[in-house]
Amino acid sequence: MPCSGLFFYILIYSYGVSFIQLINTDFVAVELIRAIAGSVGIISTVPCVAAIGAYLYGHKNSK
Repeated sequence: MPCSGLFFYILIYSYGVSFIQLINTDFVAVELIRAIAGSVGIISTVPCVAAIGAYLYGHKNSK
């Protein structure tokens, strides 16, 4: 479920948990790590694929 993070934030907040306690939960740390890992993966994948594609395209045309 892609929006599960938002769902749990709303669920926990509806039980009357303060915003400071909500920010300090382990769930927030896990979501931050997921976001950072996903961003690093996307940022590193695009240039790598472009470099490999350019190499293969250039290698094919040089023959």
